[in-house]
Amino acid sequence: MIAATVPVAVVVTGSWLLAAVYRRTIEWLFLVAWVGIGLAATVVLGLVLGLAAIRESVPKGVMVAGGAAVLLGAVAYSSVTPSMTDRQALHDRGVAVTATVEARWRDGGDGGGIAPGGRFWLTARAPDGTLWTLEAEPDEERPEVGRPVVFTYDPRHEVRPELGPVPGAPPWIIRTIALCLLCAGSLTAAAACALPDSRRPEQQPQDT
Repeated sequence: MIAATVPVAVVVTGSWLLAAVYRRTIEWLFLVAWVGIGLAATVVLGLVLGLAAIRESVPKGVMVAGGAAVLLGAVAYSSVTPSMTDRQALHDRGVAVTATVEARWRDGGDGGGIAPGGRFWLTARAPDGTLWTLEAEPDEERPEVGRPVVFTYDPRHEVRPELGPVPGAPPWIIRTIALCLLCAGSLTAAAACALPDSRRPEQQPQDT
């Protein structure tokens, strides 16, 4: 039971915690949370898979497939959850606004690091006079100062605004497949832990 549920619970809970941090910042705090949650999940998954792997109750090929399913499902699920939850929020309640670009700049440089090309930003003024700071992808065409730009914001201010109209719903099928892989691998590990170890000699009744 523990082997079947703990890996799934750790990955799912950690992914949603990471999504909550992602909504607040994408700076060092998010990176620390990402590393910390990732290490915790790795330790738990490693212990469960390691315990299952040293037993011989399930064929090695099945265990390799189960371990690969756990690791692939965990990585995929945790990777897509933060961005998909934000996109779903903007899809459900986002409001599109046409604003005027007042400034644009880039922070960082080409000195290496996580974002070697720097990050691009726009300052846009909405029709009501509100100033918005918007992040632009490096490969996007950034409008000149004085030009109109469309962005979508969350009226609850729980999700960062994004350039572009209200987005469509995210492809949750990706996360569903990842969760299925994670569950299948965890059940395989659980079966390996639950079944008798074939290396142990069976108890034979003694003749009297």
